[in-house]
Amino acid sequence: MHYITQFTAFLRYISFHRTRKNKFIDHYITINDWSEGQVGDPSIDFSGHISVFGEESLKSLVYWYEKLGEKVWKNMFEQIVKRHASSSLNYALFAIKTASDIHRKVVKEQLTGR
Repeated sequence: MHYITQFTAFLRYISFHRTRKNKFIDHYITINDWSEGQVGDPSIDFSGHISVFGEESLKSLVYWYEKLGEKVWKNMFEQIVKRHASSSLNYALFAIKTASDIHRKVVKEQLTGR
């Protein structure tokens, strides 16, 4: 029951949270499906951030992650950068495991540039 109380408080928070311009951030409430969730290394999740927003944004993200009470460790930023650098290799392993021609084609382009 404790989780339901926390979830309800979270929904109330996002419903009333406003940006600096005093506009609602979002008019929708999104529910995440955690049925396939797992405990793992957060640096793996953070590594995708570099692809979209770059390393400077990642530094800011890690700073705020810690500032908001989440656990960070020494050299977390560097570990995330290394995870990002190996993401194509991880994708290659996935392509091999699934035996998917589409995934193999995409990963070949990522690794060879053609």
